[in-house]
Amino acid sequence: ILQIDDGICLSYDTMTLNIIEQADIFGEDQTICAGDTVELFVGGLATEFNWYPETGLSATYLAAPSATLEETTTYTVVGSVLGCESDSITVTVTVDPAPEVGLQAVNSFFPDDIVSLDAAIAGDLENFAINWSPAQGLSCTDCPNPNALVEQSTPFEIFVEDLRTGCSTTAQTFLNLRTDCAEDLVYAPNIFSPNGDGHNDIFRLYSSTITQITSMQIFNRWGGVIFETSNLAEGWDGRMNGQPVPDGTYVYFVKA
Repeated sequence: ILQIDDGICLSYDTMTLNIIEQADIFGEDQTICAGDTVELFVGGLATEFNWYPETGLSATYLAAPSATLEETTTYTVVGSVLGCESDSITVTVTVDPAPEVGLQAVNSFFPDDIVSLDAAIAGDLENFAINWSPAQGLSCTDCPNPNALVEQSTPFEIFVEDLRTGCSTTAQTFLNLRTDCAEDLVYAPNIFSPNGDGHNDIFRLYSSTITQITSMQIFNRWGGVIFETSNLAEGWDGRMNGQPVPDGTYVYFVKA
């Protein structure tokens, strides 16, 4: 009890002192999209905080640092009060990946050509919202593979959002009006998903000028040929001898 008396008035107040033997802290987990920044928070009975590891953190000594991450990370947070036993908790930031979109950077075309903008989106298309811009000259703006009919060189961008997580990404392509042939007029996507869902199941070549090829060969990591064709319209379904091959990186060689 605190009492103050100046001879005329009497004033008093009370104060309660809590004696603790150990710090006591709490926090909550967070979920973000890859590359985003989130503010973390730890509260409770503590005057000093230390976060481990320091990956992606704006500071390791604050109760509420910000974190910018590309992959899921679990932090250990130690809270302390001078003279008392410390307390520790874990805080996990779950990082949802952005959609994987494969899109040729440059599509060359000749006057009056109709160009297919083939965006390879990994996963079930029902889980994604798609929007192409600008819309002018496109057969559709909410599909992965619109046809484009333009009269001049034009840039296009696709926006893809994962409806399950809210995470999104963009990819750009440039339609380049050509009047001559060059070596860069054949395109093959860098990803495909041969899962039988009817979308991006076939790896194949695309060209606005070449109508036939001598051969296309697919090699595994040991240099063995696992697929071969001389038909430009024929693609690889991700199988060898009727059986699916493992996920991984494969090399193709084209002679045209």
